[in-house]
Amino acid sequence: MDKRYFTADDRNDTNYWVVATDLDHAKQVLRDVGLKFGDPSVKLDEAVRLGDLTFAEVTAERAAQIKCDLTEDGRDKDVPLSDLAIGEWVASEY
Repeated sequence: MDKRYFTADDRNDTNYWVVATDLDHAKQVLRDVGLKFGDPSVKLDEAVRLGDLTFAEVTAERAAQIKCDLTEDGRDKDVPLSDLAIGEWVASEY
């Protein structure tokens, strides 16, 4: 399976970064964790329908430049998005 990288922008200063096999898989990863988006808070599919959440794919080269702080998971602070496994996600980057 090829890794692909997606960003989901909720228009509220938070980007969600997802490593997935395709866009549908990226959406499913965020559905599975139960995230809600917008104001008032709605589930992913409703947020996409309302335009409160948009997805875009990023290149592997760009994913290698995006640094993720995974210290809450007992991992390093400077982990490139490209090093995450398929099905992993993070909120924002620095």
